[in-house]
Amino acid sequence: MKKPLDPRYPAPAIRRGFTLTELLVVMAVILVLLTILIPAASEIRDKANASKCTSNLRQIGVLFHSYALDNDGYLPYTVSRETMHSWDYALLLYAISEEEARAVGNAQELPHEAFSCPSASKIARGTMSASSYAANLNLLGLFTSAMESEPGNVRLGNVEHPSKTYLVADCDEREFAHYSRPNFERQRYGDVSAIQRHNGVINMLFADGSVQPLTLDDIPWGNTSSREEAPWGPN
Repeated sequence: MKKPLDPRYPAPAIRRGFTLTELLVVMAVILVLLTILIPAASEIRDKANASKCTSNLRQIGVLFHSYALDNDGYLPYTVSRETMHSWDYALLLYAISEEEARAVGNAQELPHEAFSCPSASKIARGTMSASSYAANLNLLGLFTSAMESEPGNVRLGNVEHPSKTYLVADCDEREFAHYSRPNFERQRYGDVSAIQRHNGVINMLFADGSVQPLTLDDIPWGNTSSREEAPWGPN
């Protein structure tokens, strides 16, 4: 037989779960926090990717200068029709061994770290290499059998306005040119050749080794710019 409860000591409160209202309030608070934190995290990630891309392009600029020092001041062609080596492969030999560089192209592996933009969704593949960037075709030129010899036809020291002359850009193709803005954004196999990957801007490496973020509107296209003069050509 149960003993009666002592009135001096009230019975302990019975623990109950959350009410529906309380659960809804908690869920609402969590959703509000997520709407604040997710965009902030995305923005931080985008800034980190843009910073890494800028660092990549600066490294590529150093490799261009190293190549020029070893080749009487000349820059490489965008693509050599003699050896089928692209500009990035020519520079890659200054970062890794030739065997490793060949493996990148032959095995269709991801690009070397310096040639891989973290915001790129497509890789521009050449015969001997892969990259997330494209070189200025107007400046570097394209090697053909009609030309005398490699490594290139433009000396870095002969670029009159290096701080204003494009060298490498954030792109999904092997090279880019002055032809026109529509061509720079042209559709090819369902992909766009030029990507404003970093919050609406393209990271651009200049011949002096500096990197600047540019929008498509910042770049002089087609008839508004000469292919022989800065920012496209060496003059």
